[in-house]
Amino acid sequence: MSGPSVAWLQHYGTGAVFAACIIEAILVPIPTPPFVMMAGAFLIPQDMPWKAAFLPMLARVAIPGAAGTAIGALGLFFLCYWGGKKAIDRYGKYFGVTWDSVIKINSKLEGQVEVAVLGTRALPLFPISVVSAAAGIMRMNAVSFVLWSFLGSVLRYMMLGYLGWLTKGGYDQPSSGGHWGRWAAGAAVLIGVGAFFFWKRRKPA
Repeated sequence: MSGPSVAWLQHYGTGAVFAACIIEAILVPIPTPPFVMMAGAFLIPQDMPWKAAFLPMLARVAIPGAAGTAIGALGLFFLCYWGGKKAIDRYGKYFGVTWDSVIKINSKLEGQVEVAVLGTRALPLFPISVVSAAAGIMRMNAVSFVLWSFLGSVLRYMMLGYLGWLTKGGYDQPSSGGHWGRWAAGAAVLIGVGAFFFWKRRKPA
Protein backbone atom coordinates (compact mmCIF):
# COMPACT_ATOMS: atom_id res chain seq x y z
CA MET A 1 0.00 0.00 0.00
CA SER A 2 1.14 3.53 -0.66
CA GLY A 3 2.51 5.99 1.86
CA PRO A 4 -0.59 8.26 1.74
CA SER A 5 -2.80 5.26 2.55
CA VAL A 6 -0.68 4.41 5.58
CA ALA A 7 -0.71 8.02 6.74
CA TRP A 8 -4.49 8.22 6.30
CA LEU A 9 -4.95 4.99 8.23
CA GLN A 10 -2.67 6.02 11.07
CA HIS A 11 -4.34 9.44 11.33
CA TYR A 12 -7.98 8.31 11.27
CA GLY A 13 -7.57 4.79 12.66
CA THR A 14 -10.85 2.89 13.02
CA GLY A 15 -12.67 5.66 11.15
CA ALA A 16 -10.55 4.96 8.08
CA VAL A 17 -11.36 1.25 8.26
CA PHE A 18 -15.08 2.00 8.56
CA ALA A 19 -15.01 4.43 5.64
CA ALA A 20 -13.05 2.09 3.34
CA CYS A 21 -15.43 -0.81 3.97
CA ILE A 22 -18.60 1.21 3.53
CA ILE A 23 -17.24 2.61 0.25
CA GLU A 24 -16.39 -0.90 -1.02
CA ALA A 25 -19.91 -2.11 -0.20
CA ILE A 26 -21.36 0.73 -2.29
CA LEU A 27 -18.75 0.90 -5.06
CA VAL A 28 -17.95 -2.72 -5.84
CA PRO A 29 -14.71 -2.24 -7.87
CA ILE A 30 -12.89 -0.80 -4.83
CA PRO A 31 -11.15 -3.69 -2.96
CA THR A 32 -10.63 -3.38 0.79
CA PRO A 33 -8.71 -6.59 1.74
CA PRO A 34 -5.25 -4.97 1.30
CA PHE A 35 -6.38 -1.97 3.33
CA VAL A 36 -7.79 -4.14 6.13
CA MET A 37 -4.58 -6.16 6.21
CA MET A 38 -2.66 -2.91 6.45
CA ALA A 39 -4.92 -1.86 9.34
CA GLY A 40 -4.04 -5.06 11.19
CA ALA A 41 -0.35 -4.37 10.62
CA PHE A 42 -0.32 -0.71 11.66
CA LEU A 43 -3.14 -0.31 14.18
CA ILE A 44 -2.34 -3.32 16.37
CA PRO A 45 0.92 -3.31 18.37
CA GLN A 46 3.42 -5.94 17.30
CA ASP A 47 4.90 -6.49 20.76
CA MET A 48 2.06 -8.61 22.13
CA PRO A 49 1.14 -12.31 21.92
CA TRP A 50 -1.45 -13.21 19.29
CA LYS A 51 -4.03 -13.99 21.98
CA ALA A 52 -3.61 -10.55 23.52
CA ALA A 53 -4.07 -9.00 20.08
CA PHE A 54 -7.53 -10.53 19.70
CA LEU A 55 -9.58 -7.84 21.43
CA PRO A 56 -7.69 -4.88 19.91
CA MET A 57 -8.07 -6.50 16.47
CA LEU A 58 -11.77 -6.99 17.07
CA ALA A 59 -12.33 -3.43 18.31
CA ARG A 60 -10.06 -1.50 15.93
CA VAL A 61 -10.31 -3.52 12.71
CA ALA A 62 -13.05 -6.16 12.56
CA ILE A 63 -16.01 -4.35 14.13
CA PRO A 64 -15.52 -1.00 12.33
CA GLY A 65 -14.99 -2.81 9.01
CA ALA A 66 -17.99 -5.09 9.53
CA ALA A 67 -20.21 -2.15 10.44
CA GLY A 68 -19.15 -0.34 7.27
CA THR A 69 -19.84 -3.39 5.10
CA ALA A 70 -23.24 -4.09 6.67
CA ILE A 71 -24.37 -0.48 6.32
CA GLY A 72 -23.01 -0.04 2.81
CA ALA A 73 -24.60 -3.28 1.58
CA LEU A 74 -28.03 -1.96 2.52
CA GLY A 75 -27.95 0.33 -0.52
CA LEU A 76 -27.98 -2.54 -3.04
CA PHE A 77 -30.23 -4.63 -0.79
CA PHE A 78 -32.98 -1.99 -0.65
CA LEU A 79 -32.55 -1.11 -4.32
CA CYS A 80 -33.44 -4.71 -5.18
CA TYR A 81 -35.95 -5.08 -2.34
CA TRP A 82 -38.08 -2.24 -3.69
CA GLY A 83 -37.04 -2.06 -7.35
CA GLY A 84 -36.79 -5.72 -8.33
CA LYS A 85 -35.75 -6.68 -11.85
CA LYS A 86 -36.20 -3.16 -13.24
CA ALA A 87 -33.71 -1.76 -10.73
CA ILE A 88 -31.15 -4.48 -11.51
CA ASP A 89 -31.52 -4.01 -15.26
CA ARG A 90 -31.01 -0.27 -14.87
CA TYR A 91 -28.43 0.01 -12.10
CA GLY A 92 -26.92 -3.46 -11.75
CA LYS A 93 -23.96 -2.67 -13.99
CA TYR A 94 -22.70 -0.23 -11.36
CA PHE A 95 -22.61 -3.03 -8.79
CA GLY A 96 -21.42 -5.86 -11.03
CA VAL A 97 -24.84 -7.56 -10.86
CA THR A 98 -27.07 -8.93 -13.62
CA TRP A 99 -30.57 -10.35 -13.41
CA ASP A 100 -29.35 -13.75 -14.67
CA SER A 101 -26.72 -13.94 -11.92
CA VAL A 102 -29.35 -13.12 -9.28
CA ILE A 103 -31.70 -15.81 -10.61
CA LYS A 104 -28.91 -18.41 -10.47
CA ILE A 105 -28.05 -17.46 -6.91
CA ASN A 106 -31.72 -17.42 -5.89
CA SER A 107 -32.07 -21.04 -6.95
CA LYS A 108 -29.30 -21.98 -4.52
CA LEU A 109 -30.47 -19.86 -1.59
CA GLU A 110 -33.95 -21.20 -0.98
CA GLY A 111 -34.21 -21.85 2.75
CA GLN A 112 -30.60 -20.89 3.49
CA VAL A 113 -30.28 -17.22 2.61
CA GLU A 114 -28.99 -16.35 6.09
CA VAL A 115 -26.15 -18.89 5.77
CA ALA A 116 -25.36 -17.54 2.30
CA VAL A 117 -25.11 -13.95 3.54
CA LEU A 118 -22.94 -15.03 6.47
CA GLY A 119 -20.71 -17.19 4.26
CA THR A 120 -20.18 -14.66 1.48
CA ARG A 121 -19.24 -12.00 4.01
CA ALA A 122 -16.78 -14.33 5.77
CA LEU A 123 -15.21 -15.92 2.67
CA PRO A 124 -15.47 -15.16 -1.07
CA LEU A 125 -17.61 -18.18 -1.96
CA PHE A 126 -19.98 -16.11 -4.08
CA PRO A 127 -19.88 -12.49 -5.24
CA ILE A 128 -20.97 -10.39 -2.24
CA SER A 129 -22.93 -7.92 -4.36
CA VAL A 130 -24.91 -10.68 -6.09
CA VAL A 131 -25.97 -12.20 -2.77
CA SER A 132 -26.95 -8.76 -1.44
CA ALA A 133 -29.12 -8.27 -4.52
CA ALA A 134 -30.59 -11.76 -4.22
CA ALA A 135 -31.40 -11.20 -0.54
CA GLY A 136 -33.25 -8.04 -1.50
CA ILE A 137 -35.17 -9.75 -4.32
CA MET A 138 -36.16 -12.54 -1.91
CA ARG A 139 -37.40 -9.90 0.56
CA MET A 140 -35.12 -11.09 3.35
CA ASN A 141 -35.80 -9.34 6.62
CA ALA A 142 -33.63 -6.21 6.66
CA VAL A 143 -32.60 -6.65 10.31
CA SER A 144 -31.51 -10.23 9.64
CA PHE A 145 -29.62 -9.08 6.55
CA VAL A 146 -27.67 -6.50 8.55
CA LEU A 147 -27.03 -8.95 11.40
CA TRP A 148 -25.70 -11.78 9.21
CA SER A 149 -23.74 -9.35 7.05
CA PHE A 150 -22.12 -7.91 10.17
CA LEU A 151 -21.28 -11.28 11.75
CA GLY A 152 -19.80 -12.69 8.55
CA SER A 153 -17.77 -9.54 7.96
CA VAL A 154 -16.37 -9.69 11.50
CA LEU A 155 -14.95 -13.13 10.70
CA ARG A 156 -13.56 -11.92 7.37
CA TYR A 157 -11.88 -8.82 8.76
CA MET A 158 -10.49 -10.65 11.78
CA MET A 159 -8.76 -13.05 9.40
CA LEU A 160 -7.52 -10.29 7.11
CA GLY A 161 -6.42 -8.15 10.04
CA TYR A 162 -4.47 -11.02 11.57
CA LEU A 163 -2.85 -11.83 8.24
CA GLY A 164 -1.68 -8.24 7.93
CA TRP A 165 -0.46 -8.25 11.51
CA LEU A 166 1.38 -11.54 10.97
CA THR A 167 2.98 -10.32 7.76
CA LYS A 168 4.36 -7.21 9.40
CA GLY A 169 5.57 -9.34 12.30
CA GLY A 170 7.36 -11.58 9.81
CA TYR A 171 9.31 -8.62 8.44
CA ASP A 172 9.94 -6.92 11.76
CA GLN A 173 10.73 -10.01 13.83
CA PRO A 174 12.20 -12.64 11.47
CA SER A 175 14.01 -14.55 14.19
CA SER A 176 11.32 -14.47 16.86
CA GLY A 177 10.04 -17.83 18.03
CA GLY A 178 6.66 -16.24 18.74
CA HIS A 179 6.44 -15.32 15.07
CA TRP A 180 5.87 -18.94 14.08
CA GLY A 181 3.21 -19.32 16.75
CA ARG A 182 1.38 -16.36 15.24
CA TRP A 183 1.45 -17.89 11.75
CA ALA A 184 0.24 -21.24 13.09
CA ALA A 185 -2.66 -19.54 14.86
CA GLY A 186 -3.61 -17.59 11.74
CA ALA A 187 -3.44 -20.71 9.56
CA ALA A 188 -5.60 -22.63 12.03
CA VAL A 189 -8.27 -19.93 11.91
CA LEU A 190 -8.29 -19.86 8.09
CA ILE A 191 -8.43 -23.66 7.80
CA GLY A 192 -11.16 -23.96 10.44
CA VAL A 193 -13.42 -21.32 8.94
CA GLY A 194 -12.80 -22.56 5.41
CA ALA A 195 -13.63 -26.15 6.41
CA PHE A 196 -16.87 -25.03 8.08
CA PHE A 197 -18.16 -23.20 5.03
CA PHE A 198 -17.03 -26.00 2.68
CA TRP A 199 -19.07 -28.41 4.80
CA LYS A 200 -22.09 -26.08 4.74
CA ARG A 201 -21.92 -25.90 0.94
CA ARG A 202 -21.63 -29.69 0.53
CA LYS A 203 -24.29 -30.54 3.13
CA PRO A 204 -27.57 -31.63 1.47
CA ALA A 205 -30.44 -29.15 1.93
